[in-house]
Amino acid sequence: MDYIDGIPIDKTKTLKQLGYNMEEICTKLIQNYCHQILDTAFFHADPHPGNIWIKEGKIIWLDYGMMGTISERDKKLFGKAMFAVANNNVSDLKNVLLSMGKINGSINHTSLYNDIEVILSSYMDLEFSNMHMGKMLEEVIEVAKRNNISMPPGITMLGRGCVTIEGVLEKCAPNVNMMKIISIYVASKINEDFNIGKVIRSSARDTSEAISKGIKIPSQLSELLQASLKGQVKLNLEVMGSKAVSYTHLTLPTKRIV
Repeated sequence: MDYIDGIPIDKTKTLKQLGYNMEEICTKLIQNYCHQILDTAFFHADPHPGNIWIKEGKIIWLDYGMMGTISERDKKLFGKAMFAVANNNVSDLKNVLLSMGKINGSINHTSLYNDIEVILSSYMDLEFSNMHMGKMLEEVIEVAKRNNISMPPGITMLGRGCVTIEGVLEKCAPNVNMMKIISIYVASKINEDFNIGKVIRSSARDTSEAISKGIKIPSQLSELLQASLKGQVKLNLEVMGSKAVSYTHLTLPTKRIV
């Protein structure tokens, strides 16, 4: 076990005095969390400030005692769920829950549909800055549970992890929004290796059709999806790993960290 020192991410006054930009730190923090969730499917499930330190222009993740995993199948379904939310598609999100979860009894499909519709309608007119990924995930998980569907442990841990890390954002950089960043990340996978080809191809068509039919898609996500489909969305993300910690490079305003 290695000794690691640094400055906890919530010591914002100290970090600013050292020349760090808190919005950049938190943006790259969430980009790295997206990488953990959607690329490695192995993520830190307890991302509170005491487990996230800054040292020499790098984000350091500590305490790997609570880690979550997501299966390849659930990773694909998670991507499909994002598109369902973006398109306000109750049926698609319902099908994701039925495919992803374990059925524990009889399913009242009308009740499940109505419960999901209530959630999506509450987010339909919100800007990204007012959306909270963790809260939405927990609401969906609760709806599933109420309708006799148990979500995989990894998804439940992800919900709690997102709530925790969004708490970090609220304290350290309130203008950084996880929902927006993870949407960009998912959209960028359209032309890369996210391995949901059928969903990807249909999403381009669905986006175009939704716009032509007047179906409301959050405008920011619609633009991100279309930009990604044209190969215009690129993420600046560098990650290195070791047995003890993972690092994400940061940039100081006064000099470039390489």
